[in-house]
Amino acid sequence: MGTKITRGEYLKKILKQVQGEPDPDFGLIPEYCIIGTGGIMCFDPSTRTFKRIYRGTKVFLLEDNYDHNGRSLVYTIYGELVCIEPEELILTGFD
Repeated sequence: MGTKITRGEYLKKILKQVQGEPDPDFGLIPEYCIIGTGGIMCFDPSTRTFKRIYRGTKVFLLEDNYDHNGRSLVYTIYGELVCIEPEELILTGFD
């Protein structure tokens, strides 16, 4: 049975991977991309406001079905945590 890591520990692994130092014991974390062009308003659960995130931005999935609306919690490569509809994301792998 594998050990479960907290969201904070997972976020630290993402940050190390973005810095170019992935955890060799954990493996690579897949990237997603927000589909389309232009901006999209995404909910920021920490401030309870909406932020403009540009489509085409690379993100890392932290949690599926995060809120009561079924949105996913993602971490953008620009350092923002936002909720987004799952159908707005496409898996790009290890780009």
